[in-house]
Amino acid sequence: MGSPSCSLWSSACRPTSARSAPTGRTPRRSRGPQRLAGVGVLPLLALLAVADDVRAFHRSRGIPPEISDRSLADLGQQAWVNRRTLGAFGLHTYLWMPVCFGGNLYWLGRLQFNLVRRGDAWAISTHIPEVGPLTPESVDDAFRQAVAFFGRHFADHPTTVLHCSSWLLDPQLAEVLAPESNMVRFQQRWTLEGEGTTPTRMPCSSRSAGAT
Repeated sequence: MGSPSCSLWSSACRPTSARSAPTGRTPRRSRGPQRLAGVGVLPLLALLAVADDVRAFHRSRGIPPEISDRSLADLGQQAWVNRRTLGAFGLHTYLWMPVCFGGNLYWLGRLQFNLVRRGDAWAISTHIPEVGPLTPESVDDAFRQAVAFFGRHFADHPTTVLHCSSWLLDPQLAEVLAPESNMVRFQQRWTLEGEGTTPTRMPCSSRSAGAT
């Protein structure tokens, strides 16, 4: 299945039509949108209501409209994942969405990024949306874009360090995947910092930015 289009309200996210009741029978009373469409519908509507406010914040930082729209399209992406995973319209990842709709998530090329505080310094946190292959070229391009983007639009939060916390970085995956796979090559970019099923890795700034 393809990924959703770059709009807040993708056609892939619309609820399917309810089946008509048989002739001569009284239709069943609705139990509410959460029951029929899945979890997170009300948060989804609330997020749509503040989308223009988020765009206004983006403009105040000099962020181009195309990056603003692409970044806010994470709402459609998450609703698409909800439909694909649960078979219903909804937003089960609604607790994640304040990162995006708080003006702190930017979709740059293949990856998404947001600023996080790590100790006494800032870092650029990396996220991997489900939108296609994680090729080395696309990752290099996204890293370059991220370092330039945050340096330009968030100069008051200086950093060139990238950080990632994801199950995709679990070292056990490298034991079962081919060394040349995109996932293994993505793992090799990072230096392991934490332990567990969702390890944290941090690269040196020059390598994370895609420099050779």
